[in-house]
Amino acid sequence: MADIPRVRMVNAADKYQKSSEFLNDNAIGDNQSFHDSACLIAALSLEIYLKSFLSERETTELDSGSFLVSEKVVRGHNLLELYNRIPAEIKNHIVAFSREIDPSIDFLESLERYKDYFCFSRYPYEGNIQRITDSEIVSFSYHMGLVTKKVAKIIRQL
Repeated sequence: MADIPRVRMVNAADKYQKSSEFLNDNAIGDNQSFHDSACLIAALSLEIYLKSFLSERETTELDSGSFLVSEKVVRGHNLLELYNRIPAEIKNHIVAFSREIDPSIDFLESLERYKDYFCFSRYPYEGNIQRITDSEIVSFSYHMGLVTKKVAKIIRQL
């Protein structure tokens, strides 16, 4: 368990999270459409942070004798379902550190609110699009990054 969450996945989620902040910060005037993209990318970062607690390292030997190391990633986009698949001990740390970092954020309520956002917002031309008018998901993805890193430190000490 010491290699959970997966560092490469956390780094990828961090890049998406920072991109969502950049887009959100620049969603003014003619760039107002950046807001929708910022929220979508924030939802993707949340998904990857959660999946970083669920993936397994996979090593494949290539014909050349070298090895390809990748992550066997859990499938799915529903944030609440992904969270519920995380082992109980890790979930306890996630909720506790979330509360410690920012007591005003109800972690599980936020997951419930955004659980399907990625699926129902990525194709704006479809009729079932889910829109968020505020930037809370961008802030929540930043919060999730902080929580993930704090949980990682505890797990690596075990």
